[in-house]
Amino acid sequence: MSEIKNDYKNYYEIISLIGSCEYSTVYKVKVKGKEEYRAIKVIKKEKIKSKNIKIDDKKISEILIKEVENMKICANNNINSVKFYEYFETEKEFIIVMELCDDNLKGLLNNKKYEVFNENELYYILIQLNNTFKIMSENKIVHRDLKLKNILIKYVNPEKTKYIVKIGNYGINKKIDCYTKMASSKIGEFDNIAQEKLKEEKYDYECDIWSLGTIIYMLFFKLYLYSEETYNNILFKIKFFGTKEIKKSGNDNLDNLINGLLSKDPKNRLTWEEYLNHPFFKNQPEFGKMKENKTKKKKKENEKNKTDKSDKINAENVDLKKYEKNYSEEGFWNKIKKYGTKIGAKPIYVILLLYYSLPKASFVDKALIVGALGFLISPIDLLLDTIPVIGFMDDIAILMFCYHRVKSNIDDEIKNKAKNKFSSIFDNYTDEEIEKLID
Repeated sequence: MSEIKNDYKNYYEIISLIGSCEYSTVYKVKVKGKEEYRAIKVIKKEKIKSKNIKIDDKKISEILIKEVENMKICANNNINSVKFYEYFETEKEFIIVMELCDDNLKGLLNNKKYEVFNENELYYILIQLNNTFKIMSENKIVHRDLKLKNILIKYVNPEKTKYIVKIGNYGINKKIDCYTKMASSKIGEFDNIAQEKLKEEKYDYECDIWSLGTIIYMLFFKLYLYSEETYNNILFKIKFFGTKEIKKSGNDNLDNLINGLLSKDPKNRLTWEEYLNHPFFKNQPEFGKMKENKTKKKKKENEKNKTDKSDKINAENVDLKKYEKNYSEEGFWNKIKKYGTKIGAKPIYVILLLYYSLPKASFVDKALIVGALGFLISPIDLLLDTIPVIGFMDDIAILMFCYHRVKSNIDDEIKNKAKNKFSSIFDNYTDEEIEKLID
């Protein structure tokens, strides 16, 4: 741990308020003398002590320093946990300086663009979070406060279609709450809390498993398990009736995952190892059928009926020529080998068809294909080393535009080469199923 500083205002300028809770306030700050922005969490020691006479300054510091250490462990070589920079401590305050993010999952869910998250979107979020859950499991770290607001978002493109998901706020306030009897409160504070915690029983990592289950349930169904109820009402229902009936997703693996996370008895919940190796995470992102509302279904039908001309218009909005320099034979195969399953079956098959059609393509089409492959390699190289990114599938328009330009030159020889290579990446497709990928 670095030397403790006691006046953060010597180093940071407060720009705006981000949010606050009972014990702390979070601000957006600017590093003095630099164009760098971070977030700081200012925790008031007096507010903690006023709630509980059993906890003193020394105990508060021990708890907070331990949580800072957990932040550092989880963020080490892992972009899916909020980065910790430093902390300050004074007689009255404990200040944590951390990475500034753009939003959280609650904000993303409330965005009009997302009524609910379909299976593939849910997968892309969870597979990122799993990087941190694995570290938590290996280091026996219990978060204690997993909820939508504590899973933060950092956008990586101006359109805000691609983002990195990060876990933050490692249960600092919840650890303090262990010393304080819970009061009656609205469900916003209790819906993600495991039943054993609500009943003030001893708990372990299983409480995080439960909380994760409520997060998945909320993302997929946009429903709380217990809606608009107080702590006492929830506790009464749990004690006499158990968990309310859980909705079905229509996908056996997803239903099995949710039920395994939301078991009433902590001993019967999935372990971290069982969760991380669950069948839901196999064979994605081509897993299952996407859950769609009527609006999305209609939009999909309209897009399916688009002509090659509309594809051409969309693709020509991208200047592919400037991406030619990103393409190389060695770089291309390295990316295919490393990220093939993360990119998805359809894009990979089209990419392989384009690649193997290069020798027979005209000079103009060859430049176009090379530009498209360079365009697709760029974001993969930047992002997919650690996470799959929502929005990559949108780039299929670029691939399909190039495919339609050269498909007259794609003969059986090219198809067979593409299929053979495809089968070395995805081994559960027949030839017929591979061809249907671009029907």
